[in-house]
Amino acid sequence: VTISFKLDIVPLLDGVSPAAKLIGAVNTTIIRPAEYDTGTLYGDNVTGWALPLASKNDW
Repeated sequence: VTISFKLDIVPLLDGVSPAAKLIGAVNTTIIRPAEYDTGTLYGDNVTGWALPLASKNDW
């Protein structure tokens, strides 16, 4: 999801991750498979958990 839509997409989704809820923005959307609820749209913010992991790496 590009920057101009990260906030606008949230109310259109069926659910969001705890990280996306805390940050208030979504940069990844997923169509959940049948075992979760067929066709539901789920949003996440992968920067929220990826950034601390990346900063721990010894480059």
